[in-house]
Order: sequence, then C-alpha cells, then structure tokens
Amino acid sequence: MMGWFIVTRAILVRTLFALHGVTSIWLLAFVTGDATSWYMATSLMGLMFETAFTLFRKRGQEWKWYVNAAIFYTRSLMFSAAVLV
Repeated sequence: MMGWFIVTRAILVRTLFALHGVTSIWLLAFVTGDATSWYMATSLMGLMFETAFTLFRKRGQEWKWYVNAAIFYTRSLMFSAAVLV
C-alpha cells in the first residue's frame, strides 16, 4: 500500500508541472493572438498518462534514472518559450 505522503508528493509535483505548462501556453496564445497554440497542450496528456502509470502501476515509486514527468513538462514549455523569446 502506498503512503499518503508519496501519493500527495507525486500528485502535487505533476499538478505544478501541468499548471505551469498551461500558463505558458496561455501566455503564448495571448501574446501571439493565435488560438492554435493550444494544440501544444496535447503534450500534457502524456503527463497525465505518466501520472496514472506511476501511481497505479509503479505504486507511487518514482523512476530511478529517468524522470518522465520532467520530460513531458519540458516538451510543453519548449515550443512556447522558443516562440516567446
């Protein structure tokens, strides 16, 4: 059985990643006026699948050498940061 701290920590980190990703995509859509920028939010779906996999399949244990949540988070920010800069 997973401890409540492990589950809370996993959900909190991924929620912060998702909120920051959505905020950056919103800023890009606001600045450029291009509503098609929201298609970049599809990369956050990978973050949702990774969260479910980590919580239910791996029982809340994080990956040892490969941080999937950070990879999906970086993918959601990469293009919006490139356009804004």
